[in-house]
Amino acid sequence: MGLNKNFPENPFKILKPEIRWFPGDNMLDEKGRDKLLPPLVNKIRKEVSQWRKNNYPNISSVTKNLLDYWFKTEHINDFKYYFAQQESVETIIYIYEHEKIRTPSELLKFDSSGSLVDSMFEETWLRLVLKQATGSGKTKVLSLLIAWSYFHKMFESLL
Repeated sequence: MGLNKNFPENPFKILKPEIRWFPGDNMLDEKGRDKLLPPLVNKIRKEVSQWRKNNYPNISSVTKNLLDYWFKTEHINDFKYYFAQQESVETIIYIYEHEKIRTPSELLKFDSSGSLVDSMFEETWLRLVLKQATGSGKTKVLSLLIAWSYFHKMFESLL
């Protein structure tokens, strides 16, 4: 496996959706790289990136406060979450709260391959999957999502 020359070494740097690690060298064109990614990834990353740039519109104040605290607030000892952690948390929240996706078939609007169809989903319940490398902080992502789930349910049901 080769290293991508354009892939930053700083784990805190916010990546543009076009920048993604992939196996091999930089000789692959965009279509070649797209074939290496699951068909929902590219469109979701682009939308989440734009949503982040627009300061997380159209979500609850509870969620907005949590995202701002986690990712925009200075923490003790200069602690920061890795960008991979931030993007994972943002993606789940974007899909569930901003886009209000509740079934697998509703995810089809993110298909950039044009090859997914509703009949491919055997389950009717929503399952969202995050793929993160070893050492990228999956446990922290899960802890943030658990906290968000709790506070979102607790306070949004009161409104």
